[in-house]
Amino acid sequence: GIPYIDKDVANDPEARKELTGKYGRMATPTMVIGGKVFVGFQDNRKAIEQALRGEG
Repeated sequence: GIPYIDKDVANDPEARKELTGKYGRMATPTMVIGGKVFVGFQDNRKAIEQALRGEG
């Protein structure tokens, strides 16, 4: 599997503060892969897969 850190913005005020402060949004899912920020999954699927493979 792929290691990840799960942050529950609904129940963790610090995680919520990080999401809004660092990334300027409250949308979920927000994923940071290799320094790139992806919001949502379906529209970003190919780019997310490439980032997970280290291709971009």
